[in-house]
Amino acid sequence: MRYLIILLVLAMSMSSYANDNPNYKTWNSFNNDSISYLKENFDNSEYYVGKPLKCLFDDLEIQIKSCVFCPDFFCGRNLHDAILYFEEDKIVSKAIYEKKGRSLLTLYVSFQPISMVEYKQYEAMIRKARKNNEVNSDTEWDLFEKAFLGNRIITKISVPDVVR
Repeated sequence: MRYLIILLVLAMSMSSYANDNPNYKTWNSFNNDSISYLKENFDNSEYYVGKPLKCLFDDLEIQIKSCVFCPDFFCGRNLHDAILYFEEDKIVSKAIYEKKGRSLLTLYVSFQPISMVEYKQYEAMIRKARKNNEVNSDTEWDLFEKAFLGNRIITKISVPDVVR
């Protein structure tokens, strides 16, 4: 009986979940226009600044497929930016190889710095998982990158223009 009550409370709380962002518009209101959805809800949104990336991940109604980390090239000791891609890793790799600027649907996120020591530990974990065939480019985001970034505090967020 106690488990039934817990399940009911959990179900009610999940069904009543609503995004707290007062300016947020649902994915359905954009008629599958992912560029407009990202621009309207997340481009330079002050709502997410100061919140953990997990908050952003929970609010996104379209699936992040992969991520590229951008190190601080000036001092080389910190990692503080990531580019989130909403397209398959093979498409991202091909576009980068062909130097197609702004041709991919992306979300740029800056966060409080991560030391390169912590990032190197993360990279070692990824290499070990790849070696043991526990992860590939299709599962890396969900298994590792999402967790690695989830508690990082957002300092800036933007959606670049997409030219196709």
